[in-house]
Amino acid sequence: QEIKLMKAKDPERHFRSYPYKTGPSKEVSESDRIASLGYVWSEAKYNFANFDLVPGLDWDAEYQAALAKVRKAKGTYEYYNVVREFMGKLSDSHTDVSLPQSIREKYEVRPQLTTALVEGQVVLTEDAPPSLAMTALQKGDIIEKVDGMPSFEYGTQKWSFLGNFSTPQDADVRRFYYMFLRGPQGKPVKLDVRKKDGTLTQVLVPRDIKNKGIPDEDYEFRILKDGTAYFVFNTCGNDNPVTGFRKHLPEIIKANRLIIDIRENGGGNSSVGYNILSHLVGSEVPTNLWQTPQHRGTFRTWGREYKPYTETSGTIKPHQAHFGGKVVVLAGPRSFSAAEDFASAVKTSKRCTIVGMPTGGSTGQPVSFLLPGGGSARICAKRDRMPDGTEFVGKGVMPDVVVKPTIKSYQLNQDIQLSKALEIVNQ
Repeated sequence: QEIKLMKAKDPERHFRSYPYKTGPSKEVSESDRIASLGYVWSEAKYNFANFDLVPGLDWDAEYQAALAKVRKAKGTYEYYNVVREFMGKLSDSHTDVSLPQSIREKYEVRPQLTTALVEGQVVLTEDAPPSLAMTALQKGDIIEKVDGMPSFEYGTQKWSFLGNFSTPQDADVRRFYYMFLRGPQGKPVKLDVRKKDGTLTQVLVPRDIKNKGIPDEDYEFRILKDGTAYFVFNTCGNDNPVTGFRKHLPEIIKANRLIIDIRENGGGNSSVGYNILSHLVGSEVPTNLWQTPQHRGTFRTWGREYKPYTETSGTIKPHQAHFGGKVVVLAGPRSFSAAEDFASAVKTSKRCTIVGMPTGGSTGQPVSFLLPGGGSARICAKRDRMPDGTEFVGKGVMPDVVVKPTIKSYQLNQDIQLSKALEIVNQ
């Protein structure tokens, strides 16, 4: 049975009305800075689903402190950074700020390099693209310093207060992958790099919005050398992965063993993963329990507790086109949002072995609204749990078999997580 696209993870942000006088691409007035901060405070106070995960937070006091900063903010970028720091107090990856495009392309341009924090060091996880061939940077090279500062210190200090992190593993991804080398357009970044042979070199890497990286494909399918079917889906943002999985299902059935890879899946709509899983299960699988805050004005007057509204999401029904062979799922900290809902359902089904690292630990449905100057913000209003009540927001979905990449594995161009998955699926 097809699972319809009903409970989306922000598939197309449906923004609240624009309540400010300052339009896009204009400097934000003091009155609009103050009004918008109040709007953020209010939306979170009544809609944020995860206050229990930040028990020491005094949201009202943080609002008072942020008011003084937002009044003094000079320029739109500084204003947005005040709001980002304020929202960062909620420690939730579905609660954040999107900069106006013009601001992002001026102040936060990222070079075409992919990095990760591995064994406490920042490592290149892919060779430099052809546009950066002159740098001779290779997969497995260690970035020891950025603009003269030790890499770990640089990533931690620069982005700790401007990011929203639900878990330590998610913080590592955002600080040392998504945000690590961002900086002003046209200003190169100086890297001290330890090469694989131990030599130290220094390179300048340009930041240029024109040199955009090649985006991941929605999905990928191939038969590996040993005959195992390998299906990667990098997004839940559209139905292409479901279409692709069904297209290749005859080959998967013939292979009789399957590895599904969601390590780079940043989310989208839960139904995408659920529809794929429907081809793998032989009985109904319950999906997440969820809850959302609800406010009753009279209860506040009476001093009565607000109890959240709670509901079950439903079930995944087996599809008539069924694959009964062995299945391993690869997951990690960049598996996020709707990809985690898929991992949660996989865990609940007991149908597949999950190999890799804990997922990002953040899912839910945000309330999105516009900010003056052309940006936007969102507040997570939905809290998900596994059907048995197990928490994974703020923790991540735990793998059955933990395998962490090492610096050596990158230097030798080895995917040790995939190797472990192959070992298990062929047992």
